[in-house]
Amino acid sequence: MKRPFSSFLAPLFEEFILSRQAAGQWCKTYDENLHRFDNYITGNYPDTDILTDGMTSWCKPRPTENGNSCRVRTTVVWNFIDYAIKRNWTRTESRRDPTKMCRVHMFHITSHKKNWVPSLMNVTTVSYVCLCDNGAFTPC
Repeated sequence: MKRPFSSFLAPLFEEFILSRQAAGQWCKTYDENLHRFDNYITGNYPDTDILTDGMTSWCKPRPTENGNSCRVRTTVVWNFIDYAIKRNWTRTESRRDPTKMCRVHMFHITSHKKNWVPSLMNVTTVSYVCLCDNGAFTPC
């Protein structure tokens, strides 16, 4: 059975979900996190009927989160806000920090051998790094 949304955004969430499902860009994690955001709005803004900047405080990193867990939790909300702005449902500014969003995934290979020749036999560590908009490389 489908779990209903309870905030004033319920019909807009439903339309957003249908568009994401049609594009093949919907998953259980998105559904769970959008319901958590809906519960936050219902509990903290019960008499509001417009999406405001203050509601995005749910998207601020929590002390127990690392960058990736915060991104996973909030991506669906930022995507919804972007969707709502494009449809003129809100004047809220999407405040997703673009400097923390990775654009390029690259291999970072290190070796402890001198005169290193590119070969899988010489590789001692392989990790992914991300090139972010601020030009920094960070672990993914």
